[in-house]
Amino acid sequence: RSQSYLKQLLKNFSFCSFLLLISLHLDTFQMATTRPFIWGVGVDGSPGGWKAVETAFNLMESTRDELQILHVVDRSSMFLERLEDTAKLMCQGAGVTCTFHTKQKEEGDSTKDAVCTLSDDRKVSWLILGSVGRKKADSTDLEVIGSCTDLSVRQASASIVIVKPTSQVPATGSPRRWLLGFDGSPAANRALEFVSQLAKPEDHLAIIIVSDYMSFTSYYEKRLRERLSRDHILGDVIIEGRTLNTIGDQILAFAERKGPFDYIIIGADGMGAFKRKEMVIGSVADLIVKKSPVTTLVVKPDLERKYGIPAPTGKE
Repeated sequence: RSQSYLKQLLKNFSFCSFLLLISLHLDTFQMATTRPFIWGVGVDGSPGGWKAVETAFNLMESTRDELQILHVVDRSSMFLERLEDTAKLMCQGAGVTCTFHTKQKEEGDSTKDAVCTLSDDRKVSWLILGSVGRKKADSTDLEVIGSCTDLSVRQASASIVIVKPTSQVPATGSPRRWLLGFDGSPAANRALEFVSQLAKPEDHLAIIIVSDYMSFTSYYEKRLRERLSRDHILGDVIIEGRTLNTIGDQILAFAERKGPFDYIIIGADGMGAFKRKEMVIGSVADLIVKKSPVTTLVVKPDLERKYGIPAPTGKE
């Protein structure tokens, strides 16, 4: 009995230390990347690519941010000039200035590696991609993620926006509904910083925390509500005890129950495989990317600040 009591005491002490760390993050966390953002949109002529361009129009602030249209040139890029003209016409119609950038695939290089390299070379803050490209454009399976998008989520230095075939782009000027999955990690705090800049005064932000430690809910709620008030964001903080097998499933269940939401934003979380310079996203983010029917924003941590190493690139 004494051993069991000691284990529980140590567990509570560790969690209190974790809460102190969250407190410091909420009060002092500053992003390495702030506005103006550089938005990069990968296009390949597929419907998902064009919807990604429309999503960029909705997310960016045209007077401050920069929009870059990115395309990897391969043997199938027979209509490169038409592709560029279409992208620029879309931008012109939206009143947005854009630049068009291409990268020729090198021998032995894959399209997915070239996209990551092009994004990193252009110093993109946010990389927006359709969940599927030309090869899987006809797929009706919500959980199908193209190899290019999948690798970019894990390996590109930029934070990623994944646009699903079922995603609805909010009408210009209409309030947008955001859902932030928060767990106190550095990536989640970074996501909080990003959404505080992306959200407009008329938008609504719901912050959901799925916790096994319900006794600490008042702490979370107080600190996050203070943050919303400080940043003048219309929103709410929701705390739920874990009732489903995975946190990701519970966040999506909440989104379905309380939606519709236009965007789900979440930290990439789990990091590893640094010997291969490969980014590995956490299980929660991975599940939401695959199962979410709406556009998902995956916020990468600041690798150079957190680990003291260069951010991984598609070249390595």
